[in-house]
Amino acid sequence: MCRVILTHPDTENDVKVELQSPMSTPKSAKGGKMAELKALIAKRGAVKSKMARINTAIVAVEDPLAMSMAQLRVHSRNVEKYYSEYNDVHDAVMQAIHENQKEAQEAKLIEFEDLYNEVQVAIETLMEAHTHRERAVFPTGVQQNGQTQIVIHQQALRAPLPTFDGRYENWPKFKSMFHDLMRNSPDSDAVKLYHLDKSLVGSAAGIIDAKTIQDNNYQQAWQILEQRYENKRLIIDAHVQGVLQMKNVV
Repeated sequence: MCRVILTHPDTENDVKVELQSPMSTPKSAKGGKMAELKALIAKRGAVKSKMARINTAIVAVEDPLAMSMAQLRVHSRNVEKYYSEYNDVHDAVMQAIHENQKEAQEAKLIEFEDLYNEVQVAIETLMEAHTHRERAVFPTGVQQNGQTQIVIHQQALRAPLPTFDGRYENWPKFKSMFHDLMRNSPDSDAVKLYHLDKSLVGSAAGIIDAKTIQDNNYQQAWQILEQRYENKRLIIDAHVQGVLQMKNVV
C-alpha cells in the first residue's frame, strides 16, 4: 500500500491520503496515480477558493441594492457551476483513495456544502431586496442606471382591476369600468398608467409603446388604445357576429 502526504488549498492542514493501490502495482504507476490524486485535490481546492471569493464579495456588500440584479444572477450561475465542478472532482478523489480515508474527505464535502449554502442564501437575500424595491418603483422622475424612475407608494384599489383582451366587443365595458375605478383615485398618472398596462392581456398586451410608459404619459396611452379599439363599426360588427353565432333556443 502506498501513502502520500499532500498539501493543497482545499484544507488548512496537511491531509494524509492513502491511495487505493495494490502492492503489486509498479512504482512508476504508483507515482502516476499519486500525481493524479494530487492534481485532483488541488483542483478541488481551487474550485472551493472561487466559491469563497464570491462569498466574500457578497458579504462585503453593505447596501443591499449596491449590487445589480445582473451581477447577482451571474454570481448565482457561477455558484451553481462551481458546486457541480466540486462534486465531480470530489467523486474522482473518493474513487482514488483508500476506504479508511473517505470519512475525512466526506468532511471536506460537507464543509464545502456549508459554504455553498451560505453564499446562496446571501445572494437570495440581496435578490429579495431588489424584488421589494421593484414592487414600489415605476419608471420616471429619478435617474438610476441611466433610466428615469420614481418611487411609488401604491394605494389599495377599491375594486379589482378589469382586464381587456383585445376583443372589440369588450372594449366599451373595459373602458367604462377602468375610468370609473380611476376617476376618484388619488394615485398619480404614473400609477394609473402602471395599472392600465397591467390590465391589457391577450392580444392587447404590449399595445402601449415603451416610450409612452417611460414618459408616464397616461393620456397618450389612452389615445393609443382609443385609436386602436374605438371603432364603433367594428364593435357593432363583433356584437352582430356574436349574435349570429348563438345557437337557436328550442
